[in-house]
Amino acid sequence: MTFRELRQWMFTLFFLIACWFGMEAVHELGHVLAAWSSGAGGERLVLLPISRTDTAGVKHPLAVYGAGTVFGTVLPLLFESVD
Repeated sequence: MTFRELRQWMFTLFFLIACWFGMEAVHELGHVLAAWSSGAGGERLVLLPISRTDTAGVKHPLAVYGAGTVFGTVLPLLFESVD
């Protein structure tokens, strides 16, 4: 393996890791925004090694649980449609 190939593999690896953490951050932001909009308080947001949002006093837990996936899907689609 040449230095150029190694550099390409390393760039690809770091790019994929950065994309993963970006996706996790957007996903958790969906949970945080849904909890905040429903009047719940956020206790903790953990991004490493596996993301998690801890909330207290959630009145609509299903909406908060589903908001991560919905927000994580809709936000990138909004940015893609911008020309």
